[in-house]
Amino acid sequence: MTDWIIPSDPTTFDIDQAFLHLEDVHWSEAPNAHIQVGDRAFMYQGAKASLAALSHCCEVVQTGLPYDDQFTDREFWLKPNKLSERRSRTWILLHGIRAFSQRERALLTREDLRAAGMARPPQNRRRAPEDVSALVDRVLKMRGEDADQRVVEESRVLADLGFSGRTWTRPPRQSWRTTSLAAYETALRTPSAATSLALLRAYLDASELASNNTWAVSAWPQWANTAGSHRFATVNGSNIELFYVWVNEESGEIESWGLRLPSHFEDSVTIPDDTWINDADNGDISVNGTTLEQLLHFLDDEHALGAVRDTALERARRRRSDWHNPFLAAVLASESPLSETDHVDSTTVEDVEFERRYIERVTRTRRHQAPLRRAALIHYAPPACHYCGLDVAQVLDTAHIVPDREGGAASVKNVRLLCANHHRAFDAELLVWDPVKGVFTRQPDSPDVAPLPTNRRDPIARE
Repeated sequence: MTDWIIPSDPTTFDIDQAFLHLEDVHWSEAPNAHIQVGDRAFMYQGAKASLAALSHCCEVVQTGLPYDDQFTDREFWLKPNKLSERRSRTWILLHGIRAFSQRERALLTREDLRAAGMARPPQNRRRAPEDVSALVDRVLKMRGEDADQRVVEESRVLADLGFSGRTWTRPPRQSWRTTSLAAYETALRTPSAATSLALLRAYLDASELASNNTWAVSAWPQWANTAGSHRFATVNGSNIELFYVWVNEESGEIESWGLRLPSHFEDSVTIPDDTWINDADNGDISVNGTTLEQLLHFLDDEHALGAVRDTALERARRRRSDWHNPFLAAVLASESPLSETDHVDSTTVEDVEFERRYIERVTRTRRHQAPLRRAALIHYAPPACHYCGLDVAQVLDTAHIVPDREGGAASVKNVRLLCANHHRAFDAELLVWDPVKGVFTRQPDSPDVAPLPTNRRDPIARE
């Protein structure tokens, strides 16, 4: 089996939409093609340098096909004249293995491919360097993202916001408005708050609502309760709920999550094990589950992802201020402007603005740290502390050589992996970075910082 990198111009052929609606896509062969059945094809979209990345992993299932006017993917050719120019060629059939998510594409950018041995962007199809194939295999194994890591990241956000370690007691019903600071604080005090946030963020990212301002989020909405249960929060589009998380009022633990779709999608989406479909109002259906892993599995299916995005696009219109909690929205989005029509309970408008800005600062920092850490764990594989050689990935942090506050880039070139102990030592300037040797060294006259463990790999200067 050979791996190939094949350039794809999104202004000529919309490969994202093609694989969203089809399992197989036709691709024209070059006159001297050596691609064989069973080979893999990594599709490279590079029309804009800032967005250039591998976008799809495919398997070649047929070669030498003649051109056919009945190709099912003709509608995705944005420049029909380019299709006409290829009528005399033979074609291959590509079966979609995986359409990489935006987070996964962030690990497969032009810079990442260059570091893995692809010296320049491909102008024509070419064999993939061995390290590029290994990089793709590592990303494929990630399978979207590890649910546990998502919850860990949300737990860190909650700790930074001061919600870790708080005790949970069942709140009185209908004692505050859905949009209030009190409702937000109650929601984030639940024992399952980290997982609930991860569920909500996964939906917002998948639906692409996270990139616009048309959605509203309700914290602990008083209208959504049954005996013994309450919704942690709901994501709303226009006048209808799109996603929600149920929690048990006594324990504060998650009972289920629900995702709304129009009923015509019922036959086109794949339902993972242990998830189920219920009838909803307005002629809709709801896809339901109990765990974050189930939601990520559901969203991993291209047909399901397309249904989620189509529904969000159709339903998300002008945001309802009486459903919108600006505090929770600031946790879930990079920014969430507080408009004059947002209703909140607080002592002063200045208090509200301060709380919102603090939440935005904390969450914006955390949201870029998580993908950067994952990229560093792959880039510096096998991962280990650059100072002491500790090779336990769960306790490795990304340390910025040039700090954020001094304009340091949020890129793998500007970070190194350090265990939590030595990351703190580096921040305290007990360790310094030697750019010539490419290693961390102890600051002269500084206290000794944990001697090198004898049962760990030696630290290595790795670029």
